[in-house]
Amino acid sequence: WGIDHGLTFNLHSGLRTVIWDFGGERIPKRQVRDMKRVEADLQERQGAAYELYELLFEEEIEAVRERICKLVQDPVLPDLRRRRSVPWSFY
Repeated sequence: WGIDHGLTFNLHSGLRTVIWDFGGERIPKRQVRDMKRVEADLQERQGAAYELYELLFEEEIEAVRERICKLVQDPVLPDLRRRRSVPWSFY
């Protein structure tokens, strides 16, 4: 796995074009369980998530936690048909 730190930990939400084709697909239960574990680790500052607190601002970690919680509640990849599909740099 790789992380796009400029997107993943950004305070402003956004999507990369590489996932547009997967919009609306359900996230497998195993991955939802993994997301719950990561969210708990972030909440408790434990496990591998502990190290993030030395590298990121508190607001960035909270943004990630909020995104994880939202996906766990509705485990479906974002569907861009509800949003404008124009790349950011277009403007």
